[in-house]
Amino acid sequence: MAEKQSPAVVGSLIFFVMLSIILGVTTYMFHSNWSTDQAKTAAAETKARQSDSAFKKVENDLIELKKLVGLDLAEVVDPANPNNPQTVAGKMREEMRNLGGSLAQPTFLATLQKLRQELDTTAADRDQITANLNKLQADLLALQKAYQDRSDQNDQKRLVAETQLRNKIDEVAETVNAKNNEINRLRNDYNQIQVEMDTVKDQAARDITKRDNQIRNLNIINRNLADEVDKVTQISFEIPDGKITRIDNNTRLVWINLGETDLLKVRTTFSVYNKDNYGVGRGKEDVKGKIEVTRIVGPHLAEARIVDEDLYRPIAPGDLIYTPLWSPGRPEAFAFIGGIDIDNDKRNDRDLLREVLTSVGASIAAEVDDNGERTGGPITEKIKFLVIGDIPDVATASADDERARFEKIAEHLKDMRNEARTYGVRIVSLSDFIAYVGYKPKRRLFTPGDDRPYTLKAGAASASTADPLGERSSTGNTSGAFQGERRLPPRTSTGQTSGAFGSKP
Repeated sequence: MAEKQSPAVVGSLIFFVMLSIILGVTTYMFHSNWSTDQAKTAAAETKARQSDSAFKKVENDLIELKKLVGLDLAEVVDPANPNNPQTVAGKMREEMRNLGGSLAQPTFLATLQKLRQELDTTAADRDQITANLNKLQADLLALQKAYQDRSDQNDQKRLVAETQLRNKIDEVAETVNAKNNEINRLRNDYNQIQVEMDTVKDQAARDITKRDNQIRNLNIINRNLADEVDKVTQISFEIPDGKITRIDNNTRLVWINLGETDLLKVRTTFSVYNKDNYGVGRGKEDVKGKIEVTRIVGPHLAEARIVDEDLYRPIAPGDLIYTPLWSPGRPEAFAFIGGIDIDNDKRNDRDLLREVLTSVGASIAAEVDDNGERTGGPITEKIKFLVIGDIPDVATASADDERARFEKIAEHLKDMRNEARTYGVRIVSLSDFIAYVGYKPKRRLFTPGDDRPYTLKAGAASASTADPLGERSSTGNTSGAFQGERRLPPRTSTGQTSGAFGSKP
């Protein structure tokens, strides 16, 4: 029957045998690993119990340390931020810095030791200060006792002095009463004398007022007489600045004895006088011509051109020259008041006047403009002339503001006249000043429709009028008799000049 077993049974048997072997091996291996794991587990549990015991000990130590330090914080150390104040270590570092200050050390113990050392030093200093204070208190008590003794002595002396003072006061009071009686008597005498003196003063004041009025009236009379005498005699203390040495009538040039050494400037103008004229700067009628310096030739030689000349009194060698604008080595100063119209065109030439003065180094030290405003300083002896221009008449004012302006100018004129008389400054009119300076207005271009008068030099007196020779105004129009092609035939000259007019240099 055994021979007749089927292959399926054999296969099943083999399968079960193999399965048994595998299960046996597997069971053995599992049992072996389990025993090893059991041993490891037991060892780990033992180590865990030891670690837990150590952790609890450390935790208890930390709790005790926190209590000792006084910081009940959850975290002890922050590895990412060692100075974190929310940890015990960070808070301790912060308190070491705050409480230790400059005594803070790297460790907590070192900081405590340093603080203790400083505390001991401070305590020693305190003990020394206490000892010194005790000594000072003892010294103070000794001084207080000495002061009290001295005070008692002074009180005794004060009582004696007060007694003596009261006695002296009584003596002085008697003397003062006697003096007061004497003073009252003298005061009564003084009051009586004062009344008499007041009477004398009143009489003297009336006499002084009367004398002042007389003196004022005499001064006015004296000034008027002086003005009249000056008009008649025309006394001048001015001296010539130089003279004309040569003249060329062909070129209208002259040469004068002033030059570089005299600090003469080009464009300086002079008025010309006869060599035998009685003084210079007396009046414009003495002026026979005007010249203007054009070139400095030498130390005492300059060339000038004739800008104006009296045909009946031609300029000749030896004639005197004078200008108030220039003095050798000294700038001249002037004072002006009133309207400035140099060329009689009814227009203000104040800027032109400044240009004429500054071109030769002169200046305006005091001035009253057309609005009545005074500028500059007072008139002193350093001022050459007080020049009076056109003074407006207050009666001709057409408006209140114009009247006020005219009155201001009149008041300034009065003050400046008084200042000039006080310091001996000569007072001249604008026309005389322009004549003395030797300035001649430039020729103007006629413009149709312009209402400015044109001043023309008269060649002869009119047969129908009694007009004298001098400046006359023209309308600018010409008579029809002079229109057209009326021309004189040309005339030739021999080139010879009269000996009366000098020789060519």
